[in-house]
Amino acid sequence: SQRYKAVILASGTADVITDGTETAYVENGCPELSMITGTGCMLGAICATLLADQRNMNAVTKACMILGIAGEMAAEGDEVGAGTFLIRLLDNISLMTDELLEVRKRLEIRR
Repeated sequence: SQRYKAVILASGTADVITDGTETAYVENGCPELSMITGTGCMLGAICATLLADQRNMNAVTKACMILGIAGEMAAEGDEVGAGTFLIRLLDNISLMTDELLEVRKRLEIRR
């Protein structure tokens, strides 16, 4: 990360983001995110959108929280199939607010 002055993201059960100085661990998400194709591409698109405004680790961390929290919300309630989950996921991404992120985030930052 420091060598190339790049933010590195490894997504999974916990997303790990680093700029070589700090490391963020985002633990939002749910197993249902792995049921549908394209969530990695969605994460990449959200990262790119936020990086266009703020070129730092915070943008990538926020992108991970957005997708993870939207997934958690999509999976809540009645048991859903992959199609319903996908629609709920897209709805929740489009309705995400900074206030909702603050309340639901599961984030740890280490220096």
